Parts: sequence; C-alpha cells; structure tokens
Amino acid sequence: MKVPTYEAQSARPRQGSGQFLTAQLSASAMTAPARATAEVGQRRAAKGEQFRNFAFKKAQIGADNEAQQASAALDIALQQMQLDLLQNPNMENADTLYKTKSKQLIDQFKGRLSNKLAKNAFGQRALRVEIRNQTAFSKANNARVVQQRTVLLDEDTNNYLNFATDLNNGFEIRFGAVNEALNGISDAAGDLGPEEVKKRQDKFFYSLARDSLIKAIDGGEDAETVINEFRDNKSRDQIVEIARQNLQQDDVEKITKELNSRSERLRTLSERKQKGQREEVALDFDTNLRNMIDDMKVNADMTDETVSQNFMAKTDQMMTDAVDAHQGSAESKAELSIQLKKLRSKHSINIGELQATARRDNAKRALGTDLRALVADVSRDPQQLATSLETLDKSINERASTFLNTEEEENARQGGREDLIQSALDGYLARGQLNSMRELYYSPGIQAALTPAIQEDYNKQIREYDAKQNKFVTDYRNKLALYKEITGVDPTAKQKLGLSGLADDKDNFNQAKGLRGEFEKASSKFREVKTAFSKVKAAIEATPSQANDISLVFGFMKMIDPGSVVREGEFATAQAAANIPERVRAEYNRLVTEGGRFTPKQRQNFLKAAQRQYDGEVPIQRDIQKRYGQLAKLYGIPKEQVLYDLTTEAGSFNPVATTTGTLTDGDPAPAAAPAPAQAPVQLDASGAVIK
Repeated sequence: MKVPTYEAQSARPRQGSGQFLTAQLSASAMTAPARATAEVGQRRAAKGEQFRNFAFKKAQIGADNEAQQASAALDIALQQMQLDLLQNPNMENADTLYKTKSKQLIDQFKGRLSNKLAKNAFGQRALRVEIRNQTAFSKANNARVVQQRTVLLDEDTNNYLNFATDLNNGFEIRFGAVNEALNGISDAAGDLGPEEVKKRQDKFFYSLARDSLIKAIDGGEDAETVINEFRDNKSRDQIVEIARQNLQQDDVEKITKELNSRSERLRTLSERKQKGQREEVALDFDTNLRNMIDDMKVNADMTDETVSQNFMAKTDQMMTDAVDAHQGSAESKAELSIQLKKLRSKHSINIGELQATARRDNAKRALGTDLRALVADVSRDPQQLATSLETLDKSINERASTFLNTEEEENARQGGREDLIQSALDGYLARGQLNSMRELYYSPGIQAALTPAIQEDYNKQIREYDAKQNKFVTDYRNKLALYKEITGVDPTAKQKLGLSGLADDKDNFNQAKGLRGEFEKASSKFREVKTAFSKVKAAIEATPSQANDISLVFGFMKMIDPGSVVREGEFATAQAAANIPERVRAEYNRLVTEGGRFTPKQRQNFLKAAQRQYDGEVPIQRDIQKRYGQLAKLYGIPKEQVLYDLTTEAGSFNPVATTTGTLTDGDPAPAAAPAPAQAPVQLDASGAVIK
C-alpha cells in the first residue's frame, strides 16, 4: 500500500480553521491623529484673535485638562474590558465585540465632557488610546486561539492514535484513523507553522509504530519475532509498515531498544511475581516464629532443654506446609525452602541465647539469695567476715558451670567479696568501733578487694575521724581568722572567750543580743524600702482612684529616698525631697493639687520602676544577712537568734532563748570500743582468706 505523503503548502491558509489571526488597521484610522491635528491647527489659525484673549486661553487649558483626565479613565476602562473579554470562550466574536464596546465607552466618556473644546481635545487622545488597546487585545486573543487549537489538536491526535493501534479494528478502520490524524495536523499549519507540523507528524508515526508493536506483544505474539520483523522492515502489520517507512533509522533503533527492554521486563515478570509471593510467605513465617518465641518467654520454662526440641519439630512442619502451598515453579519452591530455613536458623540461635540467659539468671538469683544471707550475718557480727567469704567462694564454685564465661564468674566473686567487706566495715562504724574498722580496713588484701570509689569513701571517714581528735584547737584558730576576715579587726578577750565555746549562758545571751541590735540597725534602710514597696503594690492592686494613685507615687518616692520628710498627701518641696527626681516629684504634686488619675499603663510603669528599685536593694540586704550569719556561726549562736530574712515575705524574727548545755555543733565522741576478740581478716592476692 502506498504511504500517505503530505506537502507543505506555500499558499495563504484557508479562511476559518487554521487561519492566522492578526490585527489590521485601516489607513484612515492610522492617519486620524494627523488629520485631527491639522484640523486643530486650522481652527487655531482661523480663530487667532480668540487666542489673544486670555479668557479663551484659560478655557482651552481647562478643556485640555478635562480631556486628559477623561482619556486616562478611558484607558483604564478599555484595559478592564480586555480582561473581561479574554474570559469569553467565544474567541471568534471577541474582536467584533471589543470594537463595539470600545466605541460605546468612547461615546460615554465624550458625552460627560462639559464643552466642545474638551470634546475635540478628547477625540484626539481617545483615538490613540483606542488604537493601543485594540492592538494589545488582538494579540492576546490570537494567542488564545492558537493555544486552544493546540489543545484540541492534541486530543484529536491521541484519539485517532488509539483507533489506529487497536489490533481488534480492521485495516480500513485503522488506516482511516491514520489519515484523519495526519489531515488534522496538516490543517493546523496556518496556526502552528511548518516546523511544528513536521515535528508532530514524526511523533505520530513514532507512537503509531511503537504502540502497535506493544499491543501485538501483549496480545500473545512472540516478542523477539515482532521486534526483528520491525527492525528488518518486514512487519506483517501494514499499519506498522506505513509508520516504519516514515521513520528515521535512529527512531527505528530507539523503538527496537525500547521494545527489547520491555520484553525483558515481561520475561522477568513471572519471576518477580513468584519472588513477591516468596517474600510474603517468608514474612508471615518470620512473624509466626516471633510470636512463638514471645509466647515462650512468658509461658515456657526456658531452662528446660525440651523447649528447643519442640520448637524445631513444630517449625519443620510449618516449613513443609508453606513450600507445598507455594504455587511457583520447582526452582521457586526450592528458593522458598532455603529462605525459610535461614529464618528458622536465626530464631533458633535466639532461642539458644534465651535459654542460656535464663539458666544464667537463675543461677545469679540463687547466688544473690546466698549473698544476701551472708551479708546479713556479717552485718550482725563483723567477725563473721572470714567464714562468710569462704562460704561465698564455695557457692560460686558450685554454680560456676552455669555462667556464660569466666568473666561473669569473676565479677560475681569480686562483687560478693566487696559487699561482705563493706558490710563488716559498716558494721563496725554503726557500733562506733572506728578503731576496729580502721584495723580491718588496713589489713592485707582488704583495700584491694574494694573499688577506688569505695576506698576513697572509707579514707574520707578515717580522715574525718582523725581531724576530730584535735577539733577544738583547729576550730578555735579558724574562728579567730574568720572573725578578723569578716570584721577587719582582731577579737577582744571577751569575744575570744565566746569564740572558744567556753562562755557561759549569760555571755552567749548578751552576745546574741548585741549582734541582733547591730543587724537591726544595718537593715533599717531595706526595711523602709520594703515597706514602701508593699505600699506601691497595695495601691496597684486596689481600685483605681486619686487617693490610691497618690499613695502609689508616695510609696515610690519613699523607696528612692527613705529619709524624705514629705508626708503622704502633702505638697513635696525640692528641699524636703531633694533626692527624688523632679519628674516624679512633679507628678506627685500634680495629683495632690490638681487631682486626676493615672492610666493603667502609667500605674504599670510605676510598678516596674518600683520593682527595679527593690531588686537593687535586695543583694545589699542579703550581704548584710550573710555577714551577721557568719558572725553568729562563729559564736556558736543559732542564726535565727541574730537575724531573719527580710528579702522574703515569710521573713520573721525569733527571740533569743535561754540556752543550756554545750553550744558546739558536734555530738560527743562515742565511748571507746572494746578490743576485737580476734585478729582482723587477711586476704591473699587472689582474694581468698588467709588462714
């Protein structure tokens, strides 16, 4: 059959479909501005005498201004009309409709002008505006036509391609669809141009050949035969042959390569499907195994050897059933069997680990029970340490075979020895027998059985005990040095007596009273500031009024200058409140003399300023409290008898009480412990008890 051919036409496209859409302007329209200008010049020459009249010039200028404003408004209206018409789906009538509506708009704006001069001037400007907007609209509308034509052409071409590649259709139907598609592409030459038409034709032939071949292969024909026949230009499909004759060799090779790749994918599709089935079976099998093991953890005795035997027997049957149910090839069944065995093996290892862990934990629990009993014995009687250590070694030796490795065995042995030794040492300490504790601690092998952290703890207790032997002298010297550091002077003889802790109750009472008086005097300023700040907060929290606002500012001034002699409600002079800023004093005097009230924002500003003032005084007061707290401590006087915390709402004062007994912080030293009945325990390098 002869292949349809198509020749590019150099003739002007037919009227209607495919016609280029361009805006054309008439000669009379293009020369209208020139003619209008000439007419204006003639009128001006004829009326030269009128232009000499100033009043006429004013009228002319006013008319030009009116015409300019009208033409600007016309331009905006025409642009808006363009936007509206471009939304009209009827593109064919758009140009005609635009001309009609633009003329109506021009007449409308012209009719609104006040005089003939303005209308003449407007006519010239309106013509230029109309021409500019007409040209812009025509270009935009033509672009719409081309775009819509392209969309419709794509849809038609795809529809005909589907008919042409449907192998169930007869040759005549398929060939007719090919011709219709090609004719539609050729008819669009006027809109798209010859280059775009050629590109679309090539694309159509490419798709025609490729899609026809794909449908033949999908229909059951041998893929290799279909591809080779196409490549050798011997296809049995006449439509494919028509397309083949209109393709370049590069396109033929490209289609061949694409079909080969697709054919390879089809050949592996079955394998992939079987692989997916195997993976699904393996996933279910793995999930079932996990559930079985989770159930074993809860309900089975993992120390029982039969647990693993039962697991292997049950999973053997599960694997057999899964392989038999698989609908794949023999090779696929074999692959599935291997996959399931690997999963079973992984979980079998997990079960072995669980059983080993269970047996190990069981042994550790038993060992822990033995150790707790031994620790209790040593706590009751530290001299039982040697016997308990030997019992611990025996217990570990009997259960060592159940441990996973020798490291765990050694850790259990070392940890047990450490617990027993600590129990003995702490037992001596609990009884006040520090000398016995010291003797055991320094016995050979004992420290080596303890970790460095534990050693440091006992070393610290021994050092503290040694330090207490000379506590009186050490504390007295430190108090003398600290007193001079705090006050800057050496203490008097009477003060030294108080610092030594040897003063009687009367001296202690007088000392506390004197310190309290000094503290009260040093804290007087902060107390006034705090009282004033409380007044500020109370005024803020109260119902807004002139009186509360006066109280607010008065409290703030008292915070700034506690020594001020101004009374609340009185006029504040510069002499009486010299340290208060002029702005604050003026605001207070205004409230007192003129009345009025603050705004909520002004009240909050005063509160924030008062808060900053108060926060600045707090650190100073805390330093005072710290200093007198240190002095009270030096004299052995309870801090609450000297000072109280003024920086908190809860600050209060506790009066000095008559004290009895010692004023030292420590308890009396325990009575000397009796000598141990036997020598302390000694351990060799391995940690064993030396007999």
